Order: sequence, then C-alpha cells, then structure tokens
Amino acid sequence: MPSEPKEADVSNALPGLQELQLKTIEYQRPEDEQDKALRLHKERLSFYFKDLGALGFSALLVIVAMICCLVFLFNPKASVAEKGLAGSLFTSIVTGAIGFAFGKSMK
Repeated sequence: MPSEPKEADVSNALPGLQELQLKTIEYQRPEDEQDKALRLHKERLSFYFKDLGALGFSALLVIVAMICCLVFLFNPKASVAEKGLAGSLFTSIVTGAIGFAFGKSMK
C-alpha cells in the first residue's frame, strides 16, 4: 500500500531559510534523443538567423555605404560639397568599424 505524502519542514535545516518563501518544486522528465536533437537544431537555426544574420546584414549595409562614399569621392563630376560629405561619412564608418573590432577584442 503506497504511503501518504508527507509534509516536510526543511526551513529549520539551514540558518536563514525562515525568511525565504518556497515558490515551486518541479519535476522534469528526461529529454529523449529525438527531442534533444530537434531542440538543438532549432537553437542552431535561431543562432544562424538571429545572431549571424543580423551581423551579416549590418556588415552588408556598412560595405554598401562605404562603396557609395568611394564612388562619390572618386567621381570627377561630383561637387565639392558631395565629396566633403562622402569623405566625412567614410571617415565615420571606418572609425566605427575600427572601434567595433578593437572594442570587442578588448573586453
């Protein structure tokens, strides 16, 4: 005959537990191999799309902006104002890229 569940008071076992409130105790079933493989596959795809995709898209935008700046800088028909704006934008992009590269490696 199965025994009845018993209530246990473990708050007196360790000092300082009297003030803490017990929220939940949870049992989890072991994860089978098929579920584990599916979860890992989803996490891998999420990493590719969210993390690497965002970084790749940002890098693509920076490269396109740099190419546009270089086109304006070396275009003989561009005005002085356009060349000045392209030069300052190109300098800002290069400075930001260098700061990003070395800022990440310094941490």
